[in-house]
Amino acid sequence: MSFLRKHSPFIVTAALLCVAVWLMFPYCRYYVDPDATAYLTIARRYATGDWVRGVNGYWSPLSCWFTAMGICAGMEAITAAVVVNTAGALGFLGVSFSLFRYFGLKQYVQWLFCAALTVFLAYAVYYQLFADLWECFLLLAGLRIVLSERFLRAPALWILHGCVGALAYFSKAYAFPFFLLNTLVCVFFLAGKNKLQWLKICVVSIGVMMVCASPWIWLLHEKYGRWMTSTAGSLNMSWYLLGHANYKPGLGCLLPLPYADAVYHWEDPYYVAGDTPHFWSSGHYFLLQCARVVQNFLKMAGSMSALSLFFFPLWIAAFLVFSIKKRRQHLPRPLQMLLISFLLFPLAFLLINFEPRYIWYLVPPGMILGHFALQQLKKRQKAATVVFALSFALWPLLDTAFIWNEGKREFEQAKEMKKKNIKGSFTANTGNNRDIQKMVRLAYFSGNSCYVAPLAGRTTEQVLQEMRRYHIKYYFQSDDMRGVTVSEKSLPFPNVAYINGLGVFLVNP
Repeated sequence: MSFLRKHSPFIVTAALLCVAVWLMFPYCRYYVDPDATAYLTIARRYATGDWVRGVNGYWSPLSCWFTAMGICAGMEAITAAVVVNTAGALGFLGVSFSLFRYFGLKQYVQWLFCAALTVFLAYAVYYQLFADLWECFLLLAGLRIVLSERFLRAPALWILHGCVGALAYFSKAYAFPFFLLNTLVCVFFLAGKNKLQWLKICVVSIGVMMVCASPWIWLLHEKYGRWMTSTAGSLNMSWYLLGHANYKPGLGCLLPLPYADAVYHWEDPYYVAGDTPHFWSSGHYFLLQCARVVQNFLKMAGSMSALSLFFFPLWIAAFLVFSIKKRRQHLPRPLQMLLISFLLFPLAFLLINFEPRYIWYLVPPGMILGHFALQQLKKRQKAATVVFALSFALWPLLDTAFIWNEGKREFEQAKEMKKKNIKGSFTANTGNNRDIQKMVRLAYFSGNSCYVAPLAGRTTEQVLQEMRRYHIKYYFQSDDMRGVTVSEKSLPFPNVAYINGLGVFLVNP
């Protein structure tokens, strides 16, 4: 009974998390964003034995492998993805609870933080269906291993730490550089003056991680012809530096698919990517990167504020405490490790971009650091802790309205398309990113391929030329936008169907 009493905050909130995910499923299952479309397509490839095309440098494999297992077990793809992501969320909650106990948080604080995490994680499961929660769970698990009292003198924990780091890399490529940096810096401070021990731990942990990751890195080399940990880092750093994606010369207004049965080009954007200049390419790009860092710092503030209104001031305060040696040295060593990891994780995103989901890893460390900051209050400490905990549930509750039944219309349209035997590739009169997301979602639900036009200002003649070039069968036109409805000879295309506000025109029979 003492075990149940001690662990009741986790046991109860884990059960509530599963119930919340189950209750939300009928209303949030349709929210398939472009990233999830790519992941689901890759998972299907693994499930059907299409391993060669399943290997992908842009999308990390771990969630795809787990989802493919669910598909092979007879589950529908989205259901399998939700189950897998829920498992990652439970891992996230479990390691967070372990950290709360390790740092000696009182049980009422554990209850508050676990309850707030339950709301946050139920939302996160559906908002980002793949990768992020597993990455955060595994990196937090690695941090928990480093914080173990036996870590400095237990080689088995060094090996385990390296294995967990490799799994984190398989879950999301950003974990690769962060694991290296976090291990080097945290263990450096943990080992103190014993630099030989620091070297031993880093060699073993990083070496094990590299060995475990090497088969995947080799597969990427075989597919793309160069050594890499992923294509995502290089492409994202370049595209966000330029402010737009840079495509290969000779491509028209519609982007080709990497494979004939792909949903759209985003399954593997490496194949349409052109030159990828980076900040080291020239002085101009270096200055542009400096401007982007300033811009991204402001985005970081906004992303942290979405996690909690108190989060960005907390990060700044943590930076100030760590930068002053006398203050840092007064902190217990485990708290120093937590502070270091909390400060390091978002730094590389300053070179790329910020969204709240990129920094979900910071939530449990932020809760713990915030709790210790609130202990400095002499009065109303409990009330302040309640407000602080609730602040982490505010954004998930508000943003859940965005994903609630989002995509249901496309799901219903896809069912009608199947009834009317509308099968084949299509493009549409998409006017913005939200329109593109809807068409891509429709393509996934209907089992068709979608060619998107990411560049504005395309003419009717250009679209028709590209449709002939790629033998695109249909043109979809929403009621609220004009599009291509006549041929090059000004003859009308056959309108083969009208489905819930969507006209379907046959261009290439």
